[in-house]
Amino acid sequence: LRTKVFSCPLPASIISDINLSNFDPWDLPGGCEEERYFFNLREAKYTKGSRSNRAARSGYWKATGKDKQITSSRSSQVVGMKKVLAFYQGKPPTGAKTDWIMHE
Repeated sequence: LRTKVFSCPLPASIISDINLSNFDPWDLPGGCEEERYFFNLREAKYTKGSRSNRAARSGYWKATGKDKQITSSRSSQVVGMKKVLAFYQGKPPTGAKTDWIMHE
């Protein structure tokens, strides 16, 4: 991930760059695999804000539970956060929860 964060070329395009808001979870590239990996091209929900757009074609991703801190194995410094999101079909706040889960 460090290579990706610093915009250095990766050895191969094994993990695709996509914008998740262009897809419903069942239409994501990768066929019928249970697990798929992507670099999400995040976009802001509002032009002057920092909130991420979590809308998809027929629903939205909603964070569930608490964020988990990711720490460096070398220094115990926090280097990121892990979120778990569930996909809801429909419009917020009345969407129906599905079985689709994303780890971000």
